[in-house]
Amino acid sequence: MPFWIATPFLRLLFPFVAGIFCGYYLLPPPWAGWTWIGISMVFLLIAERLSLRHQFALAVSRGLAIQLLVAGLGSFITTAQDPRHVISIIDDVHAQNLVYLLRVNETPLEKKASWKAEASILATSSCRELPGPVLKVLLYFRKPVADDSVRMTKIHLPHEGEKILVTRRLSPIANSPGLGSFDYKKYCALQHIHYQVFLAPGEYGTTGLGQASHLTRILDLVRNRVLNILRLYIPGKKEAGLAEALMIGYKGDLDKTLVQSYSLTGVVHIIAISGLHLGLIYALLRRLTLSLGKRLTGRVCRALLILGCLWAFSIMAGGSPSVLRSAVMFSFLVTGEILHRKSLVLNSLAASAFVLLWHEPYWLWDIGFQLSYTALAGIILFNKPLYQLFRPRSKILDGIWKLNAVTLSAQLLTTPISIYHFHQFPLLFLFTNFIAVPLSSIILSGEILLCVISIVPWLAQFIGKMLGLLISWMNGIIGYTGGLPFSTLKNITLAANQVLIVYVIITLLALWLLHRDKRFLPLALVSAICFFISKL
Repeated sequence: MPFWIATPFLRLLFPFVAGIFCGYYLLPPPWAGWTWIGISMVFLLIAERLSLRHQFALAVSRGLAIQLLVAGLGSFITTAQDPRHVISIIDDVHAQNLVYLLRVNETPLEKKASWKAEASILATSSCRELPGPVLKVLLYFRKPVADDSVRMTKIHLPHEGEKILVTRRLSPIANSPGLGSFDYKKYCALQHIHYQVFLAPGEYGTTGLGQASHLTRILDLVRNRVLNILRLYIPGKKEAGLAEALMIGYKGDLDKTLVQSYSLTGVVHIIAISGLHLGLIYALLRRLTLSLGKRLTGRVCRALLILGCLWAFSIMAGGSPSVLRSAVMFSFLVTGEILHRKSLVLNSLAASAFVLLWHEPYWLWDIGFQLSYTALAGIILFNKPLYQLFRPRSKILDGIWKLNAVTLSAQLLTTPISIYHFHQFPLLFLFTNFIAVPLSSIILSGEILLCVISIVPWLAQFIGKMLGLLISWMNGIIGYTGGLPFSTLKNITLAANQVLIVYVIITLLALWLLHRDKRFLPLALVSAICFFISKL
């Protein structure tokens, strides 16, 4: 079966993404989206009622109509998330003495001088209910200082799901001069966060309404239990902080200098919850549920158990685009096992992207989303051809080359995006990934074991010390490598159009190398010339 036929979701993803771009940058009115979708659907319905001979003659037109329909849906759901109308309502009433009704979306995270939480704006005293989309605000609950008149007052921090009343005016998110070229305002806007407010005791009050769901409360209890185990048994603040990030994605205790070292050496991806974590959990669950048998009932129960655990872990870990991508992909994989059907991994990857972008089109501009999908796409497309370029006879060398081939294939597609956002390139990424990836897998497996045997304190203490030692070694190697003067190439700039040209060059070179088709080489050279001209 031809590749393009075997990947139907990939054929749908491209027009869907094009529609999202159209909706975001052109901001067409709602009636335009309905018209676009309506015309496509009418044409498809008419074509469906024609004879087979006419349907065959209109096959190309029907395909284009489907592509336009999908693109129209992408544009429509994106314009539906346009926040300008709601922002205008809030800004128009800012001059009044307003009271805001907010719903706290997460448990407040302790910072140096405050507690931070994200909340949704539900209503104001002048507008009983705001229209969609729901906008978010960053809440900072100020800690009392030594000479504060309310220092003896016990601060009540709202819990997740609680509704609170805020009497202080909301401030628009603004870029900080200390962030350099990073557009923090746009970064927050793409997450629907447009305001922030710093609250002292007395500037907010509880309503007694709103509770987190039972599932959220259970996951929060499990999450706190895991954090307590890691903090109790893993010695060292830096080591425990990294262990928390590796296990459940909690970054509140991460050392900033350490994160910078991981970023400079190209291994910051191991801190983010991703396919590595869910892959280990998936493999463990598959092994533990082998006894359920091969009958349909057993397969269904096994699938429900695996999917329930994977999605519970994904939600507990914060539900970032990278972890949701993995959860959706594993969901397709598990469902295919029940039905005894297998599809190309690239099609499952495209399907997961389609589902996530349907849920939240603004994730298309999320850095984690972009890096996660380009890394996995690079591994799927280039890992096998790269590995086959060199086949060492030694098993040790073969294992080393396998790991390096995976790293190179992932880096191939993530590099343009990484340079575009961070303006740097880790020159020693092969060495650091060769150390960090297998070591982090061992550490993560050890953390899972630590949580299981925490009921035996002396054994948990021993495993915790071993994990602390492994994390300390990994941090030391990464920190030393990141401090080398030649470890990172900095101050590299790529414009958005140049990133697209680079991907065109990579695609053409890949087609030339993989299919041995010389027609693609001149096109790649022309694209390279265009790139160098754009840099002038």
